[in-house]
Amino acid sequence: MLLLARRSFTTRATFFLRGCGGFGGSKRGKDRGASTAANKPPARAPDVVVEEATSDDQAAIYRLSGDYNPLHIDPAFAKVGGFKAPILHGLCFFGIAGKAVYERFGEFKNIKVRFAGSVIPGQTLVTEMWRDGNKITFQTKVKETGKLAIAGAAAELVEAPKSKI
Repeated sequence: MLLLARRSFTTRATFFLRGCGGFGGSKRGKDRGASTAANKPPARAPDVVVEEATSDDQAAIYRLSGDYNPLHIDPAFAKVGGFKAPILHGLCFFGIAGKAVYERFGEFKNIKVRFAGSVIPGQTLVTEMWRDGNKITFQTKVKETGKLAIAGAAAELVEAPKSKI
């Protein structure tokens, strides 16, 4: 059995379910960094833009993560859900966008996104990123439609250790 001497990470998730509510529960503090900020992109060109194509079989491969929701693989089920075709798992394109941030700016200590639209396997994702200090604000669009898939997103970079010299 592996025991860690310190906490490696904390995961928090918020879900919005149409027509549901009244869950109550404890309230969190107002300032939790990028996770509670509006994260609106600045009114200037992005500092970095990254394109990454998804494959036609991306959703089938992503099922190996254990998400067997038929919305992502069955065309008939996707149509019942209001989609013209099966859609890519949100966590899959969240991971693609997060990878773009990591590869261009390095490690981050938290990341927050708002899923704003759907992605169909085979479409290309365009992640636009703006740096402001140790915060990277970003959004991801579907190249073929120009529509946002991820909005209101930001990652807070890990600060470099201070020199002891």
